[in-house]
Amino acid sequence: MTTTHHVRHRAAATAAVLCASLLPVLVAGAPARADAGCTSEQPTNPTPVTMAYCDDSSAPETTMGATSPTPNGRGYIKVDHVSFSFSGAYTDADADPITYQCQFGTATEPVEASWEACNGTDGRSASYSNLQDSGALPYRFFVRAVDSVDNAITVNTACALPDPFCTQPATDTPDYDESPATATVRVDTVTPSTYVFLQSKTYEVYGDDSTNPMVGSPTVQVRLASNEGDADHPVKYACTLDDASVECADGITTLTKVGPGRHRFEAAATDQAGNTDPTPDSVVFYSPRNLTGSAPWRTVRQGGYYAGDFLQTDQVGAQLKAPGKNVRVLRLIAPAGPQLGKVEVRIGHSIWRTVNLAATTYERFHIYKVRDAYDPLVSGTIRIRVKSVPRNGFVRVDAVYTRQ
Repeated sequence: MTTTHHVRHRAAATAAVLCASLLPVLVAGAPARADAGCTSEQPTNPTPVTMAYCDDSSAPETTMGATSPTPNGRGYIKVDHVSFSFSGAYTDADADPITYQCQFGTATEPVEASWEACNGTDGRSASYSNLQDSGALPYRFFVRAVDSVDNAITVNTACALPDPFCTQPATDTPDYDESPATATVRVDTVTPSTYVFLQSKTYEVYGDDSTNPMVGSPTVQVRLASNEGDADHPVKYACTLDDASVECADGITTLTKVGPGRHRFEAAATDQAGNTDPTPDSVVFYSPRNLTGSAPWRTVRQGGYYAGDFLQTDQVGAQLKAPGKNVRVLRLIAPAGPQLGKVEVRIGHSIWRTVNLAATTYERFHIYKVRDAYDPLVSGTIRIRVKSVPRNGFVRVDAVYTRQ
C-alpha cells in the first residue's frame, strides 16, 4: 500500500507541473490578431511543448529612385534600354532584410502573376533592353519592397501542433508593399522624315531649270509634313530661309516680305522623343524684284500683279532702274494687252533689247524673255526705257527676274 501511495503521489505532482507549463498556452489559446508591435513572424515563446506566432502587419514601403536615361518632358527616351533604381524602408523597428519584386510591360496595373525578383546586381535596381518603340503607349515599371523573412512564413497556417501546443493568428497580412512604386516611359528610337512642298503658285521661266521655280508674290507659302506625329502628338520643325531661322509649323507656313533673288527654305522635323531628322528637306525658289519709280511713272495698286501693284506711264523715254549682279537670265514681268507700247531693256553696258507689250487680249502677269541662260554673265544696273506708246495708250511694267 505504501508503494502504491508514493506512485500516485508522484503522478499527481507530474500532472500539476505539466498543467502549470501549459497554463501560458491555454491563456493565449484564443486566435491572435495582427499585432502592431510584432516586427517578426518568427515563432515566439518556444519551449519543448509550446510555440506562438504573431502577424507582422507593417510591410516595408517602396520609393522610386531615378530612371536612366531620364525621360524628356513628354515622357520619352530615344534609346532601346532603360534602368530604374528604388529603395525601401520600414516605418517601425523591423530589422528583417528587404528584397524587391519588379515587373515591366504595357499593363496599366501590376499583374500578380508577373512579379519576379528584380534583375539589378545591386539589389536595388532593374534594367531592361532591346525595347520595341512604344509610340504614345507607355511602358510601365512596378516595384514593391518585400520583408523577405516574414514573406516566407504563412503565420495563419504555420502551426504544426494543435492548440494549445501552438498558437497562430487568424490572418496573415501581406509582407510586401501593397502600393507598389511605379514609373512610366515611352520609347521612340526612330528619327522622323521631313517633307517640304512649295504651295505658292509658280511660273515657268522659259528655257530655265524647272527645279528653280519663280513665285508670283513676295508672300510665299510652303507646306510641311512628316511621317510621324498627329493632332495629339505633333512633331515640331526647325526651319530656315537662306540660313536664317524662321517660325514654322506642321501644315502651311507663310513667309512674308520675301526679297528678290534665289531662296532656299529648309525644315527638319523633331518628334516627341526629341529625335531630329538628320536629313532636312528643302525647296529652292526665285522671287522677282518689284519695280518702283517716281514721276512720270504712276504706281497703280491692284490684285493679280507682283506685290499687288504695277507702274504706268505714257511718256516715251521714261526710265526705271534696278540693280543686277552676276546675271545671265533676265526676264521682264509686265502686262500684255491692247493699247500697250514697247520698252527697251539692258543690263550694264550690254545692248538694248526691245520688248513689245502689245497683245490682242489682256494678261496681267506675263513673262518676257530678255536674256537667257546662254548669255554671258554680266553685272550692272538694269535699265528699262519706254521706246514707244500708241495713241491713247501707255506702258505698264511690274517686276524683273534675274539669275545666273
